[in-house]
Amino acid sequence: MNTATPQPYWFVRLDRRWPFGRISYGIAVFVFMSVLTGAPLGVLNPGSNLDAIRGSLGPVLFFAFVNAVVLAGIPAILDRSQRALEQLAPCLDIDSATLTAMSASLITQSRFRAVTTTATALAVGCAHYLLIIDPGLGDPDIGVTRAQSLGGLMGTVITWFVILGTITALIYNARLYGAIGRKHLQADALQPHQLAPFATLALLPSLTLMGTQMAYPLLSLSGEFNANATMPGFLLTLGSAIYLLLRPTWPVHVHMREARDALLASTNARLAEWRRGQSPMNLPASNIAEVSALLTFRDHVRRAPVWPFNIALIGRWLFYLIIPPLTWVLAALVEYGVDHWLG
Repeated sequence: MNTATPQPYWFVRLDRRWPFGRISYGIAVFVFMSVLTGAPLGVLNPGSNLDAIRGSLGPVLFFAFVNAVVLAGIPAILDRSQRALEQLAPCLDIDSATLTAMSASLITQSRFRAVTTTATALAVGCAHYLLIIDPGLGDPDIGVTRAQSLGGLMGTVITWFVILGTITALIYNARLYGAIGRKHLQADALQPHQLAPFATLALLPSLTLMGTQMAYPLLSLSGEFNANATMPGFLLTLGSAIYLLLRPTWPVHVHMREARDALLASTNARLAEWRRGQSPMNLPASNIAEVSALLTFRDHVRRAPVWPFNIALIGRWLFYLIIPPLTWVLAALVEYGVDHWLG
């Protein structure tokens, strides 16, 4: 195999080798991560006491849910992104060979990027675990075994490996979409539906990452909020989701707004030209139909969208997705701060 040639992402290869569909794939990942982390953490041990299970169940469910959603969802999003790029072809001044190469780059990476991303993920995962680890882990008097420590380490490192790998892929793709929208797009204010695939390219990755935010309260299932365990991943996915929503669509928004403004200026010039030579206090009956058509057309142009998606609808969706976990995090941080201040 030529290592200089970009290769499909590891999570894309896993997805393609699974023969039973993505729903079953997600379920399989959920079960695998539940067993992998739940066994050493004592959740699956019949001899574990209720308090130990309650303290470990939240992290186990978090690891299982996040990895299942990301590993089953991101490959599907990349497939959908390739189709969306093909649908945009009539609006782009890109030849078919270049467009095919761009489409292939959505699911591939260089060996250097693969190694760099993997090393970074492992380092971040280990550093995060050292940040949240209890100093008493492995102390028999505290009741936390080294097996539990190993389970937490595996879950943390694997989750960071999955999250950073997929987010890196989505960010590189978002940059590609942004460059396409900035350099190669030909927007038509009268046919904004042609640019709807850009909404797919931005919304699916962003909403999928926002969906993982719902899992973060699981880390406090035992009743104790750990900011060190929660905030790094929460802020990373929140910031990435916002970036993935705006990066591909902002250049498109600029082109759509410019196309609308240019058409509006042209219509106003046509009205001004028609009005020249006419009495400002009198409108000939023979010209009413013409001027009415121009005024109606101008109103239509003014209402033309300047985003490739319904901005009001997306705002409501993001409100419902962001507010619940963000409210929970802020409330937990306030409680944590008050308890810390009161000693």
